[in-house]
Amino acid sequence: MAKLDTVYHYCSVDTFFSIIQNKTIRLSDLNKTNDYMEKRWVSNL
Repeated sequence: MAKLDTVYHYCSVDTFFSIIQNKTIRLSDLNKTNDYMEKRWVSNL
């Protein structure tokens, strides 16, 4: 499996600045995602 060097997170500009200012990314429960491919992608890791 390839090494994961970069993680992309699509968000609004306001959210981006909040992430940068707080140096924090908050994650939610994967079972509550509205994107079924996210769950499949993570389970393949």
